[in-house]
Amino acid sequence: MNAFHYRDGWYFEREEDGSVRITLQKGAHVITTLVIDPAAWASIVAHLARLPETGGEVDSPVRAGD
Repeated sequence: MNAFHYRDGWYFEREEDGSVRITLQKGAHVITTLVIDPAAWASIVAHLARLPETGGEVDSPVRAGD
């Protein structure tokens, strides 16, 4: 899996077609997977980017593994 590990077993991975696969994995076991098509992912990101910043979350990058 070539994915970004957010934390607590949540992984985000871009598929070849532009969709985003979100996977919850505990150890070697995949608990659940959600694939979001490219247009829907773009809408999600655009919508969240318009929300006001609170507490500096948008300005503070999240380190892998945190």
